[in-house]
Amino acid sequence: IDPKPSWGTGLLNPTGTGPRGFYYHSVTLVNHTHFFVFGGGKGSHKKSEDLAAFDLVNKKWTILGVKHPKHAPAARYAHVTVHHPDTNSLIIFGGRTEKKGDRSEVYKYQIGKDSWKEYSGKKLIDENKWPSARSWATAVYWKGFMFVFGGIVNKRDNTDEFWKYNIVENTWHKLVPKTQQNMRGDGGATAWPAPRHGHTSVIAGEKMLVFAGSTTWDLNDIWFWDFGAETWSGPALPEKRPFPRYTHSAVWMPQQNTMLMHGGTTGNLSHIRNGELWALHVPPSFLH
Repeated sequence: IDPKPSWGTGLLNPTGTGPRGFYYHSVTLVNHTHFFVFGGGKGSHKKSEDLAAFDLVNKKWTILGVKHPKHAPAARYAHVTVHHPDTNSLIIFGGRTEKKGDRSEVYKYQIGKDSWKEYSGKKLIDENKWPSARSWATAVYWKGFMFVFGGIVNKRDNTDEFWKYNIVENTWHKLVPKTQQNMRGDGGATAWPAPRHGHTSVIAGEKMLVFAGSTTWDLNDIWFWDFGAETWSGPALPEKRPFPRYTHSAVWMPQQNTMLMHGGTTGNLSHIRNGELWALHVPPSFLH
């Protein structure tokens, strides 16, 4: 990235009461006017149940979700959250809690009504109709569905499971590839990304773009999921690319066909915190 970007808080000067400081929380942009922050870690293995909204127009924080605390999710981190525009609601799945470990429930937060609703699929997990409890997965929203890939199950095992959640009907479907592409980001002969956690997923054009993460080693591969064909493809990796990493963050800039990726943990077992900012430009032919 050239010229180098700069950070600052002077342009914000927010008012209101914001969330407490934490990590592994979720941040969800809604209608380009607000972003919502939920959950996170607070240190010493403590988790947060805070839900807060930041008004990007008026630069104001508001604490939410306090009207019906009995129906709200337990404190957690490493969950996933997407926005469902048709119902203007937040959809939250999974994550790790203090008392019960990883979770499998779905929670819907109705924006405007400040209300929660829980959907549990305990009886459906054994029938493979509902994903098991997990944390450190990723999720994207696409045309009425939440797509959840990867994560940690059984508290320590990486998974390569890929699930599709119908938000209106409250049903899950486990995805498998229709055809073998024989393409992989590292040049191997497989049509499915390796199990992983701490990766990123963004909507890139008409596809889902997955980058990096950690399994028994750290990764820096790139994968595209084609929503129409329901297949994965892993293009050959460019020679110049970021170090393998996990727990980084990424956003997609549609006008530039570019993914911005920042930070993460590198060095495999060395656990080096990395502050690099990279831009991945994707040719239009990969996005349709």
